[in-house]
Amino acid sequence: MKYGFVFECWIDGPDYKVIKYLVNKILPDCVFRHATLGDKAKLLEECADNVELFLRSGCEKVFIVWDLIPKFDECDCIVHERNIIRQKLIDRDITLDNVEFIGIVHELESWLIADKRAVEVYLSTRERAVRLNAVRYPDRDANPKGRLKRIFLEHRRYEYNDLDHAYRIIQNVDNVRNLRRSRTFSRFYLKLTGQHL
Repeated sequence: MKYGFVFECWIDGPDYKVIKYLVNKILPDCVFRHATLGDKAKLLEECADNVELFLRSGCEKVFIVWDLIPKFDECDCIVHERNIIRQKLIDRDITLDNVEFIGIVHELESWLIADKRAVEVYLSTRERAVRLNAVRYPDRDANPKGRLKRIFLEHRRYEYNDLDHAYRIIQNVDNVRNLRRSRTFSRFYLKLTGQHL
């Protein structure tokens, strides 16, 4: 199977690295094609070109991946943002049958805080085991990146940096079922595999 992924982040951005890692973990035989567009403005401008290219090159599905933060416009709604992207594809006569819209509420870090164990393992040392409270509804946290920054400052005395730490945290997820507290991750898993977590 071959899947295409269109990201709003830059090459080697945290969304790209984390999702590529998860796809390889969940579907090890999947051929992973990607385009990293840099920001939401570029995502709007170039998304249709990339989706069309992936579909023509034989990708069975194309996933468009973006975070709610920062916002496209004044609307604070992932459905509104999806509809903007969707309309760009429709305007280009691209069939939506094999296109999946993965809007992450609010940021990729909501997936990371869904598995407290992965964060604990990353922050713990031989001398000091870190214990954190579980986040029951990570997608409801309006600032999951800010939460991780506070946790890092408390336990490591430096700030969380998504470029450095997101990928390292996700590598400590021993079972993707641990991420199911995040509804957007659960939706991503369903669209990727066709199965519920």
